[in-house]
Amino acid sequence: MLIKTLRHIWRTWPLFSPLRKVKYRLHLKRKGWQECIVRFFLYGQRPLSLLYSRRALQEYINHLDDFVCAAKAPFVPDSNEPVPAEKAPRVIAYYLPQFYTFPQNDAWHGRGFTEWTTAGKGFPMFAGHYQPHIPYDVGFYSLKDTEVMHRQVELAQRYGVSGFCFYYYWFSGKRLMEKPLENFLKDKTLHFPFCLCWACERWSKRWDGGTQELLMDSYLQEGDARHFFADILPFVEDERYIRLGGRPLLQLYHVRQFPHDVYMRFLTELQDLAEKQGFRFHISIALTNDLYAEVDYTKIQPADWGADSFVEFPPHGRLRFDDMPRRRDLRFVNPCFHGKIYDMNEFFENRQYEVPLVQGKCFRTVFPSWDNTARKWQTSAMVYTNITPERYGQWLESSLRYTQHSFDAEEQLVFVNAWNEWGEGAYLEPDIYYGYAYLTETRRAIQRVAGNSHLTKAT
Repeated sequence: MLIKTLRHIWRTWPLFSPLRKVKYRLHLKRKGWQECIVRFFLYGQRPLSLLYSRRALQEYINHLDDFVCAAKAPFVPDSNEPVPAEKAPRVIAYYLPQFYTFPQNDAWHGRGFTEWTTAGKGFPMFAGHYQPHIPYDVGFYSLKDTEVMHRQVELAQRYGVSGFCFYYYWFSGKRLMEKPLENFLKDKTLHFPFCLCWACERWSKRWDGGTQELLMDSYLQEGDARHFFADILPFVEDERYIRLGGRPLLQLYHVRQFPHDVYMRFLTELQDLAEKQGFRFHISIALTNDLYAEVDYTKIQPADWGADSFVEFPPHGRLRFDDMPRRRDLRFVNPCFHGKIYDMNEFFENRQYEVPLVQGKCFRTVFPSWDNTARKWQTSAMVYTNITPERYGQWLESSLRYTQHSFDAEEQLVFVNAWNEWGEGAYLEPDIYYGYAYLTETRRAIQRVAGNSHLTKAT
């Protein structure tokens, strides 16, 4: 309290005005006027009268004006172009169900919390930074309303997306965010393929899967395989569920959370239970950063993890942090921003996405963008710059062609991260800045690749 009082006296009493001016002049010389301007606008830490450089201030205001005006330029309107009937690999988008209220989130984050609460916290961290992300068309929806899913399915089908991969949150018998998926299962008029990705990760208030401020832990104990199988069986038996060679596709995310021997026993028991029902799962392991960190990823095979395939999960793996160039040319950077800003130019110009990540069968995954500053801009946020709808379409097209050439027809899947990760800036859904641009590029990539449907798996 004493320190706050002294700071208030220093900042407000006219007696100290000459000394403050000397201090701020020195600060301008040491830190630069860019930082001072940002501090003024974002935090009110500098009185306007003490910002001596009117030219610098006007330049920043002009930048803001240009950015607002330019927001209308990339907007792509809705269209009804046909999706090609020719055979092409299927595009499957990951689907986040955290867009409705439920008791646990109310208790942990405050009443009424949804993913929109997180997305609404975004604001620009540097000049040209696109934040916040605001939805268009479907709007700030609640997934308690099944009509929302009908519109989402309509958009997905019209632009060439072939299915959703729903995140499935299961913690040793306890489920979270189950309502949207249950509504999808009950509504048979939603004629749209789907599969599950078990997000077996810890839940923490920091949204990093760590142990600090842990809310829900992820572990395996005796009998969990039986309970897990019973929970997912109604979904797996649904006629809309995605199958590869007649086998239901089940993805596992963050398998390194478990001891390897415990995980393998769980998976063996799970497959035994499935065989008693007359089928086996096609298990696909997400290539997350923890998997890369602890094993030689150039030598691992899906069988090492009791799996049939891997699936890429950028920015994990594909965009390894040590190999990504950092942005050093940015202006007006928020001095309180503690994240990392990466440059995607080299990634696209050198077509680095064409290089295989691992040995063995691995499904390709792309993302439209990535920017999780809304979640954790003061801790460990990551922003990937110089990615546009056109570059996303280029990446998707390359992945589709690779898949078309390398996989049997029934296993030709390419994943997109994601359909609606608004808090991480990774979504195909329309927004007020780009409109339907990412959906349009998805359809165009499929159109370009569909003409090569005569290609078969390489021998």
